[in-house]
Amino acid sequence: MLVHAPGEPGDFAVQAGQGGGHGDVVQTTAAGDQAPSRVGTGRPCLFVVPAVRRSQFVKRPAFPQDEAERIAALRDLLILDTDPEERFDALTAYCASRFGVKTALLSLVDTERQWFKSAFGLEIRETPREVSFCSHAILEQEPLVVADALADERFHDNPLVTGPPGIRFYAGAPLRVSGGFPVGTLCLVSNEPRRLAEEDLAHLKDLASAISLELEQRAELLARDRGAS
Repeated sequence: MLVHAPGEPGDFAVQAGQGGGHGDVVQTTAAGDQAPSRVGTGRPCLFVVPAVRRSQFVKRPAFPQDEAERIAALRDLLILDTDPEERFDALTAYCASRFGVKTALLSLVDTERQWFKSAFGLEIRETPREVSFCSHAILEQEPLVVADALADERFHDNPLVTGPPGIRFYAGAPLRVSGGFPVGTLCLVSNEPRRLAEEDLAHLKDLASAISLELEQRAELLARDRGAS
C-alpha cells in the first residue's frame, strides 16, 4: 500500500527499497514536507509512522536498566546494517511457515530503532524504536505474546496497529547473548488475532536461543578474521 497523505514534522516515512530491496526509515523535518512519498530519497512510501508524542500512547516502552551495557553487547555482534544472510533468512521463512504467520523477523533493538537482520513478509529493514513491540519484549524474561493488539492498552493506539502494517498478533522471544543482555527478538507478526499453544511457545524460545548462539559465533569468527588480517 502506498501512502501519499501529508506528513507532519517529525513523522517517520517508511520508504520502498531501491531495486525492490528492503526499505528505509526517514524522518520529515519541516511542515513543508507535503508528500512523504518524496521525503529523503524520493522513493515511494510504503507507509507513514506518525511522530510519537508523549501524550499519544497509554504506555511507551521503557529502557532496560542496563541499557548502556546492552547496547555495547549489541555493537559487539558486528551485525547492524549488514547484508541479508541466507542462514537467517531461511530461519525466518521457516518460522512463518511453522507458526502459520505472515511475517517473521529477526529484530535487533538499537538506540533509536529496531533493525531487522532478516524480515520474512516485510519490505522494510527498520522502524523507530519508540513504536516497536520488540522494545517491550526485551524487557521480559519470557516471550511477549500479544494475542490482540487492539485489546491491549500498551498497543491499541500504536500507529503500527491502527495503520499499516496493521499488526494484531505479536509474539517475540528475546535474543539473549553472553551476560544475559537482550539484544533483540525473534518475533512473529500477524494481521489477525491469535494465540500460541504452549508447545509452539517453547519452540519459539528454543529457536531464539539457537539464534543467539549463532549471532555470537558469527561475531567471534568476524573478530578472529579481522585480527588475522
